[in-house]
Amino acid sequence: VKNILRVNMPDIVTLPQHFKNHGYITCGMGKVFDGRTVDQKHDAVSWSEHPVQKLEVDSRGLGIRGYQNPELQRQIAQAMQTSNGKHIPTPPEESCNGPDNIYYDGAMARTAVKKIKEYAKQPKPFFLAVGFFKPHLPFIAPKKYWDLYDRKSIELASNQLFPNNSSPQSNVFPNSGELRDYAGIPRTGLISQSKQRELIHGYAACVSYIDAQIGMLLETLRENQLTQNTIICLWADHGWHLGEHGHWGKSTLYEDATRIPLIIYTPRVGERTRTTSLVELLDLYPTLCDLAGLPQPKHLHGNSLLPLMHDPLAQVHEAVISQSSTVDSQMSNQLVGGKIDEQAPINSHMGWALRTEQYRYIEWRHTVLHENTRFFDSAPVGIEFYDYESDTHENQNLANEISYADIIHHHQALMDRLLPHLPKRRCRE
Repeated sequence: VKNILRVNMPDIVTLPQHFKNHGYITCGMGKVFDGRTVDQKHDAVSWSEHPVQKLEVDSRGLGIRGYQNPELQRQIAQAMQTSNGKHIPTPPEESCNGPDNIYYDGAMARTAVKKIKEYAKQPKPFFLAVGFFKPHLPFIAPKKYWDLYDRKSIELASNQLFPNNSSPQSNVFPNSGELRDYAGIPRTGLISQSKQRELIHGYAACVSYIDAQIGMLLETLRENQLTQNTIICLWADHGWHLGEHGHWGKSTLYEDATRIPLIIYTPRVGERTRTTSLVELLDLYPTLCDLAGLPQPKHLHGNSLLPLMHDPLAQVHEAVISQSSTVDSQMSNQLVGGKIDEQAPINSHMGWALRTEQYRYIEWRHTVLHENTRFFDSAPVGIEFYDYESDTHENQNLANEISYADIIHHHQALMDRLLPHLPKRRCRE
């Protein structure tokens, strides 16, 4: 893997590393960093303790590839003997009876509980990062969480068509490459309504499963009298399409893939507040520094969200940015069922989405990825613009509407200011 964090940025100070440098015990478990971008110790310099590997697993173990169904385990084991390293399609969902820790996230939650109890007995402050995997594919969770929902009553996405007049670069997304690598999912084309309901059911079950694990951690904090001096931050790394725009998965530049849950608790702010103000994940690092009374490193790009905790009508961003590539996502036909030669230059398209209070501006440019460097063209090859006041579900691309020309130019100027490293925009001849 070329994008190892410490190869590209050897001296960068990560969030847990910053807390470690200021006297905190730092410990991580699960999906905190993307495992493809760090060393085998999950970026060893970030942690005062080795990342947790041994989990509080039920006696039956974590199964094969996380699956607990005995017959499925037998089939997977048999296929692995003859696969010669090739991909083995497995089901996109599973529901089995048993305690929460028959699956990975339940085992991790119980391990985190032990860590909280351990840290509660010593005087040093602690930074505990718990990276749950669900509701990522495959949608596997104990049966009791599936039983919370009636599949027949599950509503399907109302906007399963691609936006009118959308750019060709966005058309790679409905390929839903990640999902289509699972068994029982057609390689191309529409997914049946019955399978859609099954997938949404699985996603909902996984969300409830993780809710229960988070509840266990919160209860442990209360039982150990830690809630009055502990900051709690809950967030996700991306959103997820469940059939919207015909897509199943992440990595688009639309609202469903770029909007996430974000909840911050701090004893410093007594009254519960909710805000619709624009924020970015880059804001979490400076926010946690402010809440813990630590200095903010100079390399940070985000803004502290502390003003929003005191005034939910405040504004910390005029616009927020999301970015995705047609190669880096698993949406491209180049990545479904095949491999890319990483030694050769990779031609793709990079897209940026600029979200303001009412609008979404998307711009695509031709991009060449060679080793660790990306080369961006200066001419957009695709532009999309959506007005959420008149089009909540992003069904109509307004980029060519003359009545929106001025506001589109305003968003382009915002993008130029927020992304100064890009070549100056020029019109394609």
